[in-house]
Amino acid sequence: MTAQLFGPGELASLLWERRCAVHQRLQCWDHDDLLLQSEADIIEMLKADALIECPVLDRGAAYMDDHPAELVRPFTEFGETVDRRVTRFTLAVPFVGDEQVFELCPNGKTSAPPRGLVRPGELPCVLHD
Repeated sequence: MTAQLFGPGELASLLWERRCAVHQRLQCWDHDDLLLQSEADIIEMLKADALIECPVLDRGAAYMDDHPAELVRPFTEFGETVDRRVTRFTLAVPFVGDEQVFELCPNGKTSAPPRGLVRPGELPCVLHD
C-alpha cells in the first residue's frame, strides 16, 4: 500500500499526543507498582510511549526500477498546450523506521511542499525526462 508523502497529519500534533500519553501514564501509575519496577523498565516504557523512530534512508541500497515508463504529458509553451512524450524513471530508496513520519507535515509551512508517495519500506523518487 502506498501513502501520500506529507499528507494531512502534522508532526507537531503527533508529538503532542505522545507527550500527553506519557503524562497520562505517569498520572495514572499505581505508586506501589511503580516502586516494584526497575528504573530501566520504567524508562523503556516511557520511551516507547514518547519516542518515534525517525526513518533512516539506506542510500547505498537505492535502485532504479527496471522498466522506465513512457508517458504523454501536456505542456504549455507560448500560451499553447501541447502533448509531449516523456520518460519516467523511478529511483527507490529503502528505509528503516516509522513510515508514519513521512506522512506528516513538518512544523514549518510552505506554499509548495514536496509531493510524492511512500511505499512500505521505501521512498520512491520519480524523475520525468
